[in-house]
Amino acid sequence: MTLLKISLFTAPLALFALAGCGEDTKCDTGANCDSNTGDADTDADSDADSDADTDADTDTDADADTAIGIVWYAGDAQTSAGNFIDGHFGFLVTDTSLNAVCTDMSQWSETGDSAPTCAGCQWAFNLGLSGGTATGDHCGDVGLAAGDWDGFTASWGFADSYDYDYNGTVYTFDTVLMYYSSTNGWGPLAYNYGGYGYNTGDASDMTFMRYYTAVYLYY
Repeated sequence: MTLLKISLFTAPLALFALAGCGEDTKCDTGANCDSNTGDADTDADSDADSDADTDADTDTDADADTAIGIVWYAGDAQTSAGNFIDGHFGFLVTDTSLNAVCTDMSQWSETGDSAPTCAGCQWAFNLGLSGGTATGDHCGDVGLAAGDWDGFTASWGFADSYDYDYNGTVYTFDTVLMYYSSTNGWGPLAYNYGGYGYNTGDASDMTFMRYYTAVYLYY
């Protein structure tokens, strides 16, 4: 299933190519770097041009170090007694140790439209996004900015568990954020499986993360 907003990454990964590093290895010690000082014939041609080129090019361009960043779909949702209270959705960018380096989120709120029936869901709402913010030192590295998700509306749900049938083999996911597609109906967007995954909480208060892509970060 393809979620909207994939086009947010206007800069392809090729633009994050590693910067090349190099050193100036010019030799300026002695006449033409010639150490042949034992020649009794002193060569009256003293070559008065003392090579005034002092090699002032000190290579001031800062060669950036790079690291791998991981981009996730991420957010949270809180409900109470069948009512939607609050929540957020967007992109989270982390380093490989899962430390956040950019958070690009907008706030969820009900649109007033009913979500399609979601069998097995503890809740389902039609939610719109607004009031986006982007914080962190590396948002610019991946082309993210405040408000990227503003205006995106869709139906979302939560299920404690979900049986996913893959060619006759059933996989049971838990702590599942569900997403409704007009083409494919309801399906899991972010979930845990077999003790692995990053979703936490329950229907009243949950957080979620799902891998999206890897990028270069500049330091």
